[in-house]
Amino acid sequence: MKSDFPQNAQPQGAPPSPVAADANAPTGQNNAANQSNTPPPATGTTGLRQLFAFFWDRSLLIFLIIGGLNTIISMAGSFALNNYAHWPLFWSMVFMFATCSVPSFYFNRKYSFQSKAPLAQSILRFSTLVTVCFLVSYGLNYLVVPWMYTHWFPGIHPLFYSAIRIVGIQAVFTILNYMGQRLWAFKE
Repeated sequence: MKSDFPQNAQPQGAPPSPVAADANAPTGQNNAANQSNTPPPATGTTGLRQLFAFFWDRSLLIFLIIGGLNTIISMAGSFALNNYAHWPLFWSMVFMFATCSVPSFYFNRKYSFQSKAPLAQSILRFSTLVTVCFLVSYGLNYLVVPWMYTHWFPGIHPLFYSAIRIVGIQAVFTILNYMGQRLWAFKE
């Protein structure tokens, strides 16, 4: 959200702006560098706090709202296609991820990241990112969940097993997807 105030001017009684010049910074530097699309280097506890602060902002909240709605639709559709239409889990998830990616692209580009990057570049990067994130999350899930099933949950009902797999795929996908969109797909 852009302010109507000049960069260094603040309304009376307002907290200092994060983009206002830092009095302790060497001349010519300000905190605007912290607002860029590259995370600060992670060194020690301070580095972890900076890294957390970089990712924990307005874009994450909006991304989670958009992603939450898409997740509900995607998981319900995947579950229904897999269990009631008897599609293989992989293809039910591919279909639902592809279907939900269209509104996700539009809303995340416009509202979460307010990207001004060229449309064709954003589409190509977003499509690549979604494909890679899906394959990684599905692949990890394919390796981990069957092991968990045999060691931790033997005898669990197949519907619950299917739900665990879908939730696992979605969780890994969401984490990787946010980082990729934030740092690469919509970068100008």
